[in-house]
Amino acid sequence: MTQTPIADRAKPGVQRAFSPATSRGARILLIALVLLSFGLRMWQIEAKSIWWDESLSLYRAQKSVPYILSNRIDFPGSSTTDLHPPLYFLLLHYLTDLSGERDLVLRLPSVAFATLIVPLLYALGRRLRGVRAGMLAALFGALSPFYLWYAQEVRMYTMVTALGLASVYCLWRAFTEQKWSWALGFGLAASAAMTTQYLFGLIIVCEVPLAFFLWSRPSTLSRGANSAQPQQRMKWIWGAAVLLVVLPILVYQALGIALWPQAGRWYVSPGIMVRDALNSFSLGLSVDLQQVWFLDIVFALVFVVGVLSIWQNPPRLTIQGDRKALFRGRGIGLTLLVGYIFIPIVGMWLYSLLSPLYMGSRYVIMCSPAFYLGLGVGIDALAGRRRSLGWLAGAVLVASMSMSIYRYFYHERYRTKEDYRSAAQFIVANERVGDAILVTAPENMTAFMHYYAGELPVGGMPPVSLAEKLDADELARQMAEWVHPYDRVWLVHCRTQHSDPDNLVTRWLDDHAMLLERKAFPSYGSPVTLSAYMPRSPIQGQTSAGVEAIGTFGDRLSLLDYAVRYKDFDDVVRGFSAREARDSMEPIESAGAIEPGKVVSAIFHWRPERELGNYKVSLRLVDSEGTSWAQRDRLPYMYYPTAQWPVGAQIYHEADLPIPLGTPPGLYHLQCWIYEADTGRSFSFQEFAGGQQDSFLDLGPLVVGEVQAGFPVDAFLPDGVQKTRLATVFGGDIELFAFHLTPSSAEPGEVLGLDLYWRARRAISRDYQVVINWEDERGTVWHTATYSPLGVDYPTSRWQAGAMLRGVLRVQVPEAALPGTHRIHLLIYAPNEEEFLWLRRGPIPWWGRDLSLAEITVQ
Repeated sequence: MTQTPIADRAKPGVQRAFSPATSRGARILLIALVLLSFGLRMWQIEAKSIWWDESLSLYRAQKSVPYILSNRIDFPGSSTTDLHPPLYFLLLHYLTDLSGERDLVLRLPSVAFATLIVPLLYALGRRLRGVRAGMLAALFGALSPFYLWYAQEVRMYTMVTALGLASVYCLWRAFTEQKWSWALGFGLAASAAMTTQYLFGLIIVCEVPLAFFLWSRPSTLSRGANSAQPQQRMKWIWGAAVLLVVLPILVYQALGIALWPQAGRWYVSPGIMVRDALNSFSLGLSVDLQQVWFLDIVFALVFVVGVLSIWQNPPRLTIQGDRKALFRGRGIGLTLLVGYIFIPIVGMWLYSLLSPLYMGSRYVIMCSPAFYLGLGVGIDALAGRRRSLGWLAGAVLVASMSMSIYRYFYHERYRTKEDYRSAAQFIVANERVGDAILVTAPENMTAFMHYYAGELPVGGMPPVSLAEKLDADELARQMAEWVHPYDRVWLVHCRTQHSDPDNLVTRWLDDHAMLLERKAFPSYGSPVTLSAYMPRSPIQGQTSAGVEAIGTFGDRLSLLDYAVRYKDFDDVVRGFSAREARDSMEPIESAGAIEPGKVVSAIFHWRPERELGNYKVSLRLVDSEGTSWAQRDRLPYMYYPTAQWPVGAQIYHEADLPIPLGTPPGLYHLQCWIYEADTGRSFSFQEFAGGQQDSFLDLGPLVVGEVQAGFPVDAFLPDGVQKTRLATVFGGDIELFAFHLTPSSAEPGEVLGLDLYWRARRAISRDYQVVINWEDERGTVWHTATYSPLGVDYPTSRWQAGAMLRGVLRVQVPEAALPGTHRIHLLIYAPNEEEFLWLRRGPIPWWGRDLSLAEITVQ
């Protein structure tokens, strides 16, 4: 490719690099690549929960500025020095102060710096070889799965990479253009990179020979050099001065890392480092090396072609083309492509001989720009010899990177790194009065608390120094003291190799408490395991047959007593006893209302009258029409089935039922059903006091409070519902998020369940009705029925702006329905105005008036 010199407007004798000009089309293409890079890095940026490494960044960002500058990390009983200097954490500190701690906010700096790498690759590649090579390097940087991985991580790796590349670019221009501003830019960028990650010092080592080859000498300058030139060359001292102020302090701090505990670090050979770097730079971390090694070889070959091309055709910095200029050009090219990668790796290996340091390819990410520059030059060289060969090689590389990107977003293995979010959400959805949370180990607390939005007390165990030998007896005493006040303890367990390598906390709970349930959340990193324990035995001693009971299920299981408890809107513990409920089935004034989204629990005291089978207990929330709004069926104890309960013993059992978000306010009743787990056969409840017998036990009335707005839509919509793909709004007032109709096949007279998930777009002053039209196979509407939008007495005129409500309609298949397929349509009717509301779908303001929901097969 022909190279065109930049117009030289400097004084005579000032050196200029030969660099092709960027055309308008190239600028547009570069902007497109930058936007592509930004879009990829922002796509699903909050899909993966933060993991332990990211939580360290959040932990430091949450502290005060003096604390961040101290570089300390303090866990209960432990104080350590962080492996990374403070600049990134200061940036994160001020950003979170302004914008909060959402995952999007936390990851935004990583995205910004990963995007900045793209134009820097182009600028440096253009000077190294030409516009096409620079554009190709920018393309590979934009598509890099490695950059994507760390752009969506709350760590400093993309920041140090971008700042390092910026320092190299400024160094190039400082020496080739002899401007103090570029020299100062180099000093600032290098200092910022060094205060972002200590390992950047290895890049500075690489920049020393690069500066040597970039340094202009009188014999290599164009004719007309004069005595003023040495004065021009001294302008680089501005940058060196800035760097020298920062460097000694940071080198001293970096050497102190050798004294840091070596848990999780071990010696790694330079060969493994090179292998990790090649695979990560090529295809990132979302592939299996054993399956894609041949693609890594393709990337390596293209890179080698780029290095050979630079040797044969090095960058030109002067007008003259003598041997010294050739030597300098080759030195620049090889330092930038080969030294940029291998000098830091060798330096890291030498340091590891003193103290193990390498902990994965993220430690060499700062070297990666050289690889993409080499790929760009390699493809450019291949295209220069044979265009089709260059296109083919480039297509293979792009396709390989795209495959890795797809796996990163959609392969189950890479769905998340450590799933604290799911663990926290599961607890929030199931926590009840008397619960507490224990996190192992304390260093995992920040990651868990970032997602936990509940109200339970949270503690960390064991509170000891990292990598220090645990005193098992002392830990046992602390554990017994900690769990004693609570009825149920949730244990969040993940990566305990630092604080509890022998899992003493989990083992103590397994030995001294009853395991109620255990749920694992798999991930790419360490799996998060959530366990629930009851600190006391459920057997509360033997009772005589003469002890008065409330009633019995099937003459098998007597109920001695029960109580219902929950928290109201003010987080005050409310509830009622069996006596209060049996005396009156009207709402109990002292009980208060429960908020949708919270959990109501029922505490039972059972007595087996004879040997039992395997039974399940079902708690149900029903309205006055008998419609079920919530139901949870479970074994009383997963690992202590009713078949093992001793006859005559008093058994303690607590069942719970989450009240779904969107449940309309009103009066409901809490029911208890008991049935055989294997057959589903239920037992009727015989009440002793009044002799009343029913299929269930009515535990008492429960008032659900006024619906509160502000919860996320994902929490509102359960799994299995059919979402409306476009915004579905009736009359500008009511939006339908989703629906669920079951069953899809029925006989005439059978009742279908239709769940509707609504949101009030604004405060509604009118009362609306839902109209269901039945349409036959010929398209004729042959039956119409009218319902309340929620199926209960809570008219739309009471809906507040933003309120999200769930409706449960009991739709009866008309007796006159003929066998065949029928389609159900939904409309909203305003009876006072005697009109149907217009339906807006997505961008279409007047879609019609009816929404086609589903097909029903009538048998």
